[in-house]
Amino acid sequence: MFIQKVIESPKLLMRVTLRRDIKIKKAVREVWEIIADLPNFPKWCTFIEEIIPVGPNAGLSPGKKYVRKFNYGFPFGSTDEIITVLQVIPNHYWAFKHGNIFIKVLHLIYLREKSGETHVVFITVYRGYFLFLVIPLLRRLRNLQKRFLEDLKKYTESF
Repeated sequence: MFIQKVIESPKLLMRVTLRRDIKIKKAVREVWEIIADLPNFPKWCTFIEEIIPVGPNAGLSPGKKYVRKFNYGFPFGSTDEIITVLQVIPNHYWAFKHGNIFIKVLHLIYLREKSGETHVVFITVYRGYFLFLVIPLLRRLRNLQKRFLEDLKKYTESF
């Protein structure tokens, strides 16, 4: 079937990687306490409305799943996404993924301490089959990544 061949074609698969860095004037340990506490993201992240652990144990461990209510803004609005924690190295790194049949998203958050500050690196990799789904979202995705880090910095440095 033609449609099936088009969807399976590796020529249509698109991969976009976005990276943004920020420095926070706090120790890694303090930033990690905030970034590793997913259910409390709505306290400081302006576009995450709710994060609920799936199952009895909250925490940041590989395989742990959460339902995230995410507000993409106009015209997309809010959506529920299941995110899965992939890997964790306490005080240094964690990665999670989410997606659907059209787009897969991988987020990596690295923390590194230097001179009493924390350098946060946020990398997002989007993979999708349809250019019309990924390309128009690039600006919005860059802005969401920037807002996430700015919200984290503002909240972390407020106390």
